[in-house]
Amino acid sequence: MDEKAIEIINNVTSFITYFVPGYIFISCFNFISCKNRDSDIKYLVIKSISISYVIHFIVNTLGTNYGWSPIIIQITTFAVALILGFVSGRVIRTNFCNNFSLKLFRRELETNFFVRLWEESYKNNYVVKAIIKTTNDNIVYDGQIKRVNSYNTDPEIVLVYYTSYDNKNNIIEEQIDNDNAATIIRYSNIKSFNYELIEINNNEE
Repeated sequence: MDEKAIEIINNVTSFITYFVPGYIFISCFNFISCKNRDSDIKYLVIKSISISYVIHFIVNTLGTNYGWSPIIIQITTFAVALILGFVSGRVIRTNFCNNFSLKLFRRELETNFFVRLWEESYKNNYVVKAIIKTTNDNIVYDGQIKRVNSYNTDPEIVLVYYTSYDNKNNIIEEQIDNDNAATIIRYSNIKSFNYELIEINNNEE
């Protein structure tokens, strides 16, 4: 094997070892914690390399002590990065961490109000009744939030059982009795938002 091929293999190996695990961690963390991906590529690369180094160092140390093969060490590194990304992303969204951040730093960790509202209502068995006025056409939607599609700073709000009105309060569309109808409104297109939490009563009369 010539030196060129060896150099390419070494570069690929270094990339897999010292970049990919960190990138996996960051991607999983951002997905679970509802954070946006880093727009600054240089910052993303630095974070990925730093996280990869720490994870690889720990796994490699343990693997070497237990006699693991290099391929097992590499696979374990990926698995650890994946698990840590999911776990840390979920932990940071707990009420405990959010309250701790409020007390210590006077700021919330949760940056997406709609995601938190929908998840809290779902967990506590509430329906979110919302009145949303849009910016581009001044249409008012009065309906129920079914879910939040996109977990980022511009989420998609899915409304069901809704009625839409124009700026003169004339009905444009009425779907309050249609189980198959839904409309999607992006956060960036919302001019005003009012909501009410209505408890779901599952007890039979």
